[in-house]
Amino acid sequence: MSFKKVAVPLVVGAITAIIYSEIKKESSIDAALDSLPTSVTESVIQTTHVEHTAPSISKKEVTPPTNKPVITVCENVFEGAILNNEQMSELDANDIKMRQVIADTLTLESEFTALITNQNDTETKIERTSQLSEKYPNNPLISYELLSLCSNSEYNCSPELVTSTVQQDSNNGAAWLLSAIYHASNNDTNSAEAAIIEASRAPNFNDHWSDYSSTFSTAYKQAGAIEGVELDVLVMGYVAALSSPSYGALFKLCKQAPVDNTALLEACLTSGQLFADESSAQISRLIGSNIQKNVLTKLGHTDELARIVQARKEMFAINEQQSKALDLIWRNQSLRAEWQAELIRNGEVTAAQFAINEAIRISNDPNINECLVVN
Repeated sequence: MSFKKVAVPLVVGAITAIIYSEIKKESSIDAALDSLPTSVTESVIQTTHVEHTAPSISKKEVTPPTNKPVITVCENVFEGAILNNEQMSELDANDIKMRQVIADTLTLESEFTALITNQNDTETKIERTSQLSEKYPNNPLISYELLSLCSNSEYNCSPELVTSTVQQDSNNGAAWLLSAIYHASNNDTNSAEAAIIEASRAPNFNDHWSDYSSTFSTAYKQAGAIEGVELDVLVMGYVAALSSPSYGALFKLCKQAPVDNTALLEACLTSGQLFADESSAQISRLIGSNIQKNVLTKLGHTDELARIVQARKEMFAINEQQSKALDLIWRNQSLRAEWQAELIRNGEVTAAQFAINEAIRISNDPNINECLVVN
């Protein structure tokens, strides 16, 4: 994997806004869910690296939604990057060396990281992930990755493999939802419904975001990497490259559920609520709210529907605030590093709230210079 294109410029906010606006178009929702990146991180990692250009000083106040604190931004877009070209080239070279060490290291973390970073075809990746799951049967992260791969029907996992794998993480509602997506992708409505019901009964919901990043980080440390920005860049690159569930299959199943199939509709409502309330990824939360909205509309539950509509408005407002917040965060090297660490370790939702809180704090400073770059 080349990291010469790795950067997290301020376009992350704009990208998120595009994702949200596209998903709002009900007429093209199925195509949108299948074609859009699964996370803001994926979009960010694919963004072309650019050299830092110091902006001129010019201020512009942005009025937030009603009752929202003011976040001020500079009207000149900041185009700085985490690492310059020389640093990125050096990181590329070091990564090649460390990946070889990782490939030769027989620890769980190294074997898992080597599996993720190898450019295998999908069938080979399924086979090797299944073998690793057999070697480490009590590791929920490996079984979750296998379920995530299997959730797309084109990967041709068997129902028996999915059934046995989900049992390895049976207390995790997120794992059961991956199983539901797999069955929905294969037009097995009864099994999808049963998996959603199991998800609702599960005591935990863990999409393993932090486990992925900590496993990659540990593997690189075992290979000689040092804690810091460079390691975070490597980790973020691999988190962004992870396999993605076929959310569209579950969305379609729930949207087309007959109004008299109350059991399936209730199961869909539960899956939507789990995604919306528990996922660490912004797009998963929005998809969850969309599923709930469609089911409640079908059932005519106007009070609950009004609550979901309001929750969606709040999601869009947070997304708008995050976009403004990152304009300030990205100009401060220390805060930028903290935001990046939050994104890697705790997911997009937590990172967004961190950015908003810090931007509000900065904006309350009467002597603020929105365009100042702090290195």
